[in-house]
Amino acid sequence: TERGRRIVECGMDIAAGSAICRGDKNYMGNAYMSLPIAITVEGANIMTRSFQIIGQGLTRCHPHMSDLLKALQLPPSEEKHGVKIFVKQFHKIVGHGITNFFGSVSRGVG
Repeated sequence: TERGRRIVECGMDIAAGSAICRGDKNYMGNAYMSLPIAITVEGANIMTRSFQIIGQGLTRCHPHMSDLLKALQLPPSEEKHGVKIFVKQFHKIVGHGITNFFGSVSRGVG
């Protein structure tokens, strides 16, 4: 993206005045005006990849999330058993969050 931006800017310098006039025959102006879109998309891709990495890490490191996801992936024939596992793991996740919250508050105050 950065190299493309430099190339288009050099092209704008070479084309001089014709590059800043708007119109159908301006081959550099349209490329120049689309550069912020390319930069934004590249940033969004980096951010998306980072969110995916964080999400995978959270899923693998959380003490109850793996069992909860396994319960969601059980076949329809084991649905009743899967619901029981899901509810149990969900309560464990909520309890884990509440324990961590009050633990951090008590350590922060005291």
